[in-house]
Amino acid sequence: MPRKPISEETRKKLSEAQKKRWQNPEEKKKHSEAQKKRYENPEEKKKLSLSARKAWENSELREKQSETLKKRYENPKERKKTSEAIKKAYENPELRKKISDASKKMWQNPDYKEKMIIYIKERWQNSDYKKKLSEAFKKMWQNSDTKKKISEAIKKAYKNPELRKKVLEATKKAYEIKRQQFIEKYNLSKEFLEEKFVENNRFDIYKFCEYCSISYSFA
Repeated sequence: MPRKPISEETRKKLSEAQKKRWQNPEEKKKHSEAQKKRYENPEEKKKLSLSARKAWENSELREKQSETLKKRYENPKERKKTSEAIKKAYENPELRKKISDASKKMWQNPDYKEKMIIYIKERWQNSDYKKKLSEAFKKMWQNSDTKKKISEAIKKAYKNPELRKKVLEATKKAYEIKRQQFIEKYNLSKEFLEEKFVENNRFDIYKFCEYCSISYSFA
């Protein structure tokens, strides 16, 4: 038999009870240990992972979770707590490695990769989201400490030859995709270029830029 939908009042009571439990350090610790134990069991881990994926496939539920997180982040105390918790977690090299390995494994899955690319594109098509993210980045870079930390992290990363090589390859790949998209968009075949923009064995760069709606300026 299908479960009866939970009323708003019941949901509110459950939420309050859960908050109360989490305010108790002992209860919090018990719950954390129970979760760790569950994740040590491969079957339970798989179940939880499938459940999480299924939940994210539900656009309505995803939107609700997103709104809840936004609301939490609007509270400076909550934002500070979350930030401190993340910093503390990342101070543990073992945990950092686990997160990194898990992330790599996820991105090696073609289905997950495709879904995430679509999701990211959809979000970037939202002008409000784009504007908020842009403002957040500007704010971050206005903070000299944050700027310094990011700069140092990039320098440190680039000292690793393997990582530097990967970044360079990724940049080349991205550039090649953009170049190909540009060629296809304006149908820039060799024959077309010669016919439209070559006169007296000279390529008319101004005419080309005008046709492609790009600016040309001397350095």
